Amino acid sequence: MNYHQLFRSYPVIMLLIDPDTGRILDGNQEAVKFYGYSWDELTALRIQDINQLHDHQVSDEMKRAKEEKRNYFHFPHRKKNGSVEEVEVHSYPLIIEEKQVLVSTIYQHGLQAYAQGDAMRYMEAQVEGVLVLDHAFRVIRVNSRFEEIFGYSQAECIGKEPCELFHLTELEHGYSDQVKAGQVTRASVERLTKSGKKISVEINGVPLLMRDKYFGAYLSYRDVTEKRQYEERLQLFANVLENNKEGVLIVDKQGRIEWVNAAMRRLFGYLEVEMIGKNASLFQSGRHSEWDYNEILESLLEKKQWEGELWARQNNGRVLPVSLSIHAMLVQGSSKYIAIVRDMSAIKRKEKEIYFLAYRDSLTRLYNRNYFLEYFSEALAEAKVEKQSLGLLYMDLNGFKAVNDTLGHEAGDRVLEAFSTRLQKVVRSSDCAARYGGDEFVLLMSNLQSPEHAKQLTERLIEAANQPYLVKNVEVQLGVSVGIVSYPQHEDTVEGLLHRADLAMYEAKQRGKSAYYYPEEFARESQSSSQVQIALSECVQNDFSFLELRWKTCCNHSHVLQLESNWHIEGMEGKSVEWQSQMLSKAGVLWAYVERVFDAIVDQRAYLFNQKKEAYLLIDIDESIMIQDQFVEWLTEKVPKEMLENRMVGFRIKQLEVRRLLRLEKEKFTRLKAMGIRLVYPFVTLEEIPLSLVFDHVFDAIDLRGILETKKDRPIEPKIQRFLHAIEQEGIEFLPKDVTIYESVE
Repeated sequence: MNYHQLFRSYPVIMLLIDPDTGRILDGNQEAVKFYGYSWDELTALRIQDINQLHDHQVSDEMKRAKEEKRNYFHFPHRKKNGSVEEVEVHSYPLIIEEKQVLVSTIYQHGLQAYAQGDAMRYMEAQVEGVLVLDHAFRVIRVNSRFEEIFGYSQAECIGKEPCELFHLTELEHGYSDQVKAGQVTRASVERLTKSGKKISVEINGVPLLMRDKYFGAYLSYRDVTEKRQYEERLQLFANVLENNKEGVLIVDKQGRIEWVNAAMRRLFGYLEVEMIGKNASLFQSGRHSEWDYNEILESLLEKKQWEGELWARQNNGRVLPVSLSIHAMLVQGSSKYIAIVRDMSAIKRKEKEIYFLAYRDSLTRLYNRNYFLEYFSEALAEAKVEKQSLGLLYMDLNGFKAVNDTLGHEAGDRVLEAFSTRLQKVVRSSDCAARYGGDEFVLLMSNLQSPEHAKQLTERLIEAANQPYLVKNVEVQLGVSVGIVSYPQHEDTVEGLLHRADLAMYEAKQRGKSAYYYPEEFARESQSSSQVQIALSECVQNDFSFLELRWKTCCNHSHVLQLESNWHIEGMEGKSVEWQSQMLSKAGVLWAYVERVFDAIVDQRAYLFNQKKEAYLLIDIDESIMIQDQFVEWLTEKVPKEMLENRMVGFRIKQLEVRRLLRLEKEKFTRLKAMGIRLVYPFVTLEEIPLSLVFDHVFDAIDLRGILETKKDRPIEPKIQRFLHAIEQEGIEFLPKDVTIYESVE
């Protein structure tokens, strides 16, 4: 039984008083009964409100008590009903919960409560074992709970001192002197039961006083063996966690940090006082969205645990990768979360090394043959879906063997490094350059606008390669032979295109050093391009007589209308939007065509507003047009404001535009999104999320290879989900499933 329980049930009037202010902090049941106040009313008073003596009279009474050598006072106390009764007040200081209070025991004159045995009434109801001792500190009464705890019957206890009962020395029972001196004491000790079992107990010793005269004591024993064992296990657990080499922290259900170990403090560079009480968001890196953290919270609520990898921020601002394992637990009725944090920096560095070895050439740091073939396969598949063209350059250094033979292989390595650096400066950010083997290099040009673009890039490349190389203080002059092919003009497979490019490269060698060669299909297409441009000019002059604009709705997305442009001009059918835009630009009629598209958008205004479900238009326009200032100005002028405010216009973007949006030209798309324009990226299945696109975001090759091999009937792997969500955070919407199947709009 703790002090508060004993205090409340003590059969003598007792008050706890603040010695500084006189405020009544607590009163027991006898005090409530005697004064006639409720407990709330009583604790709202000061002792000065009850004591009818003035301050100087109180001082006089205290002086008299000192002169008469008594440790109690006589005071008149007023009850709630207004009556005043003389009482005898015994007061002594006591520390309760680290605060000093004044305990006042109050007796009515003539009351002999203990002599009449009133204190025995509640003993049997107590959960603690109780001994009542006489003035000689010998047992005169025990309750049944004491018998249960220690195994001694009342007959075995009567007449014995506790030190005899428990076979203790006086030193071990030293608190008895304090109780005899009138002090309330408390001790945590170990005692032997009758059977010899050692148990842990908490003892509360309360002196029994009458008119300031000690006549006995009240000892209560609480068996805390299980609690002590639990505390010892908890301390052992804490020692294990404190010395764990991995970071450990414990937070409450609000996310406030309650405990951290030494490894956690070292890992993040904080002092313990800088972390305790702070929210765990202290470690957020800024690299994860709110969606990521909500996913963790949902897992903790549903599964009571979460494991994964995150980026975390140290005290110095540095961000590091960590492995995090969180488990929910219940501690004394309160929800807690324990997190194990492991620094993954070394592992990630190793993974990067593995990735580098798997996909990069160790000498030139270009992509290697394996990565290039994988990338080429994906790019070709996308080009077929998007009806785009690809350009492939196959390069071989001229005169390289002579460098190796005369200056040595180290000199040859320096030449290869220098050529690779020049190659990277010439290519576009969307192109993929790789060392294919020895002194052979390849370059894949995605979204090839025309053969002329491949030719112009090759000429710049040859010019860069022809510049002298300084190796071992020797100036070396080399050249490069380049073979060029394209999809779909020459082949439609990776193997076929590489073979044709290799043959074209050898043809270039036959024509002399520092030359390039592409088959005649390019020349014929250049000629046909001129004919197309002439036809386009005539089409515009005749009010777009050879252009048919039709809106079609997606079968699985009836609220999405996509604009289809059908050109009845030879050479324009089946071409990509980018190629068509190039022809329109060269013919000088691009903006006339864009204006026609805007007119078609406005014509659908009534249809969209009549739809019950939120509907929008999907326009396929080359990204190079979308980011131009003139295009944005026309949007504002020609498209009704309410259509933009209701996000009824969307532009279809493709893989390369997603990549550029994330990395290079983010600000150019921001103004479109701010106007209410949707940016939509269609895909059908998980496999249609390009591996190279995900590489450009956050993931490493090893993780993704396993992810992309996931069976179709399984849920999308959480990392891919987070990737998709990250793209959505940039304002890009996804349009999944069968986006290429349409029905005509009536």
